[in-house]
Amino acid sequence: EWQIVLISPEMLLSRRFTNEVLRKPEFGQRILSVVIDEAHVVSHWGSSFRKKYGELGKIRAFLPRSTPFVALSATLPARLRHDVLTKLQYHKTDYVSIDVGNDRPTFPSSSVECSTR
Repeated sequence: EWQIVLISPEMLLSRRFTNEVLRKPEFGQRILSVVIDEAHVVSHWGSSFRKKYGELGKIRAFLPRSTPFVALSATLPARLRHDVLTKLQYHKTDYVSIDVGNDRPTFPSSSVECSTR
């Protein structure tokens, strides 16, 4: 029925969404991918502030093993990578990590001096 679903972790892992969507075989057959943007918050928030971020990996149980999971972050420090991979239930052999760094020499930047009063 849907091609793109944008949803919060709390809604995704709610009993209602689980029963009405995730458990339906048609959903698993139609889903193309799961994309988690700002994946660093899985580690930052998943233990205290918004605990459902730390539980996102649970949805793998409802989806075919072949469903790609994509975790994106421009600010994921190497020291948190293992925690994010664990919480999203990645296995050692089923992910590729691409780090293009953040050095952008062609990115325009400027500064303006402000007067103090």
